Amino acid sequence: MMDWINDTLLQAGLWMRGYTTQIALALVATLLVVYGQDILRAVKAVVRPYPLVFRLLVFVLMCVFGFGAIAVFLAPWVAQGLMMVDTLWLAPTVAGAFLILGFVAERRQQL
Repeated sequence: MMDWINDTLLQAGLWMRGYTTQIALALVATLLVVYGQDILRAVKAVVRPYPLVFRLLVFVLMCVFGFGAIAVFLAPWVAQGLMMVDTLWLAPTVAGAFLILGFVAERRQQL
């Protein structure tokens, strides 16, 4: 029985190794969905005293370039972290990470 579980986890981990970059990007994108409103709220607090046109420009730039830059720069770090996880534990780690993010989203009532 344990051999079957180990073999299944190993096969799942080996399969996931080829998609580490995509998994990391999905994790970062999920984080941005969950915490994006907080980021925008913080930026809004900083630009509140400025004129409407400037605030609008900052909002557009933050949405277009800010979140994109966060995803582009953070995803490789997450991928590097995933590459450090032993293949046997990769599938449970990825599943656990998404479950935790789902739990956080639910607690924040965004799901």
